[in-house]
Amino acid sequence: MDEELLTGGHDSGPVTRVGETVRRPLRPWSRTVHALLRHLETAGFAGAPRVVGVEPAGGREILTFVPGTDGRSARCYDDEALIEVARLVRSLHDTAATFVPPPDAHWRPDPYAPPGPLVCHNDLGPANTIYRDGRPEAFIDWDFAAPTTALWDLGYAVRSFVPLYAPEDCVAMGYPPDRAAERLRLFADAYGMDRATRQELLPAVRARLEAQSSAFTDRCLRTLRDRWDDWLRALGG
Repeated sequence: MDEELLTGGHDSGPVTRVGETVRRPLRPWSRTVHALLRHLETAGFAGAPRVVGVEPAGGREILTFVPGTDGRSARCYDDEALIEVARLVRSLHDTAATFVPPPDAHWRPDPYAPPGPLVCHNDLGPANTIYRDGRPEAFIDWDFAAPTTALWDLGYAVRSFVPLYAPEDCVAMGYPPDRAAERLRLFADAYGMDRATRQELLPAVRARLEAQSSAFTDRCLRTLRDRWDDWLRALGG
């Protein structure tokens, strides 16, 4: 079959669609993520792609293709879509709570995430959510899945889905600029957050933002260090 190059993703390499499957390069943590996805399937969670297997040659995993449009293009910003996303996140957390990682589990390292007992997606946002007919169907791109806390997962999710952006950024992206507080409450209610989680949620949002800022700075500094001599020679120094 012909392969269609798919856009998006972080640094997983080329991702292609072949028929009703998606092919992605295997990473060191891929087989552990497969164990998680198989557990979600067995437990009845419908909001994730299914593992088909691994190519005999080529070093690629095979997942089911989830039809629809990711949130960047679908632009599903109405309140009902937000409520359904929150419910889908809660269903994911409840289902993942019964997952027992394999003894040789290998997760993608994240020096910023707090340790915790719950295997989370850790990158929940519109870009990694497939929508169909205006409603969320599944979360994709599970490369960052790893054990942490529900709050760490929620800190990123609420900022991305509500979203908790500056008003001018909301306008630029098509979100309502003046309803963040109301939509935050809708998400919390739909997820079923208890009082303690609500009190700890905004500190979790801040912690995720600080982690993102630190990760970006670290990458820039590593690049500067690694390429210093090359760039210095280019300048004639």
